[in-house]
Amino acid sequence: MSIPLSVRIRSFFARNKYAFWWDHFTDEEKQLRRMDVWELAKVINEARVRNLAGEAEKLIVAEHMLNVRLAQIQAKASWGSGVLGFVGAIIGSALSVALTIALQSPQSPKEAPSAPERASEKHVVAPPVQSAGKPVPQSLKNEPSNKIVEVSLGTKSVVNGLCDGTKAKQANAPVNP
Repeated sequence: MSIPLSVRIRSFFARNKYAFWWDHFTDEEKQLRRMDVWELAKVINEARVRNLAGEAEKLIVAEHMLNVRLAQIQAKASWGSGVLGFVGAIIGSALSVALTIALQSPQSPKEAPSAPERASEKHVVAPPVQSAGKPVPQSLKNEPSNKIVEVSLGTKSVVNGLCDGTKAKQANAPVNP
């Protein structure tokens, strides 16, 4: 049996070295601390079977030691499951973000980039037409679905100006200096 260095240092400062070493080797609590779970269970069983008055204290101490050991084992298991759960949550969220990014990307880096548009091929998009407040009632007459409508050219352009590109003044517009 090896004696730890801390015990040797304490024995150096003890007043009565013989009493110190006697207590060290005969201390039942220290012996119970060194026992494993099965040995503690055997001590508890023997104390219950004998049912002696002097063994009652040993029984209480042994049961306490056994409960402490079991609590430590359960605490380690709880910490382990907590750490594994935390790591699992981090990995799960990272995978979901990575899959979302991968599925939303329109092109993968291996695909060839699309050809750029030429300026001559761009189309002008007209602004949306605003509807009047009331819907136009439709007649129930038999009319052809593809009526031909003639539109005459006006004198004003779409941008509040004349056809030749000059701007027309509005009636209530302020005058800029």
